Amino acid sequence: MTGETGTDVDESTVRSAEILEKDAPGPRPSAKRRATPRPKPDRAPGWDKTGARDLVIGLGLLAAAVLPLLILPNPLYALPITGVVAWIGVILVRRGGARQHGIAVERQARKAIKLPEGWILDESVPVHGRGDADLVVTDPDGERYCVEIKANESIQVRKSLFSKAAEVRGADGRKLPRDPLEQVTALAGILHAHPVLWFPKARTSSVVRIGRPEVLVVLGNWRQLRKAIGAGGGWFS
Repeated sequence: MTGETGTDVDESTVRSAEILEKDAPGPRPSAKRRATPRPKPDRAPGWDKTGARDLVIGLGLLAAAVLPLLILPNPLYALPITGVVAWIGVILVRRGGARQHGIAVERQARKAIKLPEGWILDESVPVHGRGDADLVVTDPDGERYCVEIKANESIQVRKSLFSKAAEVRGADGRKLPRDPLEQVTALAGILHAHPVLWFPKARTSSVVRIGRPEVLVVLGNWRQLRKAIGAGGGWFS
């Protein structure tokens, strides 16, 4: 009801409004929020799903190719079909095995690398539209190096005699499934870093500078990588 001095409000209505205000979402003006640190996600590479799928399908095809030879009374008639199936299975198994090997090499390289005090190492840095960079190393002056890890034990580096063009190929001279120079330069450009290709399982140790923009191609273990990016070297570093 309305009195002479204003509007009278039922006491139970006021109490209900206070309860609703307390239960409303969001921080209250006088409340202090305590930041709860979230655990850093483990972005280290694990089992590759695409590689695992290729292995499973490839092994299944190989089994399917062998089965008719065991159960058919005259398996010679099935040889043309089973031969094609087996050939596809071998390709998939080799491709899946290569992907898993690459993941294992990358994991080992990440664990092995050591940097001096003042250097920062970030792993699996997301890059919009490009997946992620294996490693991003930052020196004490803020210079950044985008490092892509490759599992090849032997490669060929080909330079053009008339330009800065260059390419990295497999030991047999064939082109790699994905151009590593294009991959690392694209990642480094987005991250504003120096591009580095690192082959930790290479049979020889050396550093080659090729291409435009210049790419550091590092053959050898983590000490060779440190030396190449100016983080020091030496056996006991």
